[in-house]
Amino acid sequence: MRTVLREPRRLLSSALAIVLGVAFTCATLILGSSLSRSYADQVAGRVKDASVVVNAAAITPETVAQINALPGVTGTRPLVESGRSAGSPAYYVQILTLPQGGSTTVLQGRLPTGDSEIVINEAMAQAGHLKVGDRAPWPDSTDTIVGIVKPGSDASAYPSQPAVLAPDKTALRLADNTYAFVMVSGPDGAALAATIKALPALSGDKATVAEAAAWTAK
Repeated sequence: MRTVLREPRRLLSSALAIVLGVAFTCATLILGSSLSRSYADQVAGRVKDASVVVNAAAITPETVAQINALPGVTGTRPLVESGRSAGSPAYYVQILTLPQGGSTTVLQGRLPTGDSEIVINEAMAQAGHLKVGDRAPWPDSTDTIVGIVKPGSDASAYPSQPAVLAPDKTALRLADNTYAFVMVSGPDGAALAATIKALPALSGDKATVAEAAAWTAK
């Protein structure tokens, strides 16, 4: 103690190190909390007013039809969330359903109106050096980029990741005819989740079926 008191600069350095350490820890916690809240908001945006969320590696349109036919189901909203590589050097591209009437904002061009029309986000435009009027950046593509957009929370949980967004039919084709999510509406989420989980295509560990509130809170 006497040594430290004799050398006030050493005491000042120690105090400064403690202050900086505390400040860094607080900043890290605040940033982590902000990112978690942002991701939760994005997830909630895709769930909307659904009662149950079904998630699997590959959900076929036939399985969606089976869910839609179950007692208590008032509606289904299947979503493509797939990916593929593009460019050289290669980068990862999300393939996503473009929600109808959603919160996605057009920055350039327009939204798709045809089966072979897609839009991309700014991250995709930058990564692939792409612009409106170009073809999608994979071999033999017949899909044309008609717009550059800012995806809304109902379209993507990772808006900063390069992404291609398209209406259901086109997105489904680009994702090898499979969905990743089905948002299911109905008055009794718990009963619906149990009924959906009993479907052979979704039973066991083939899929995650959860009430929407529990899914959003993950």
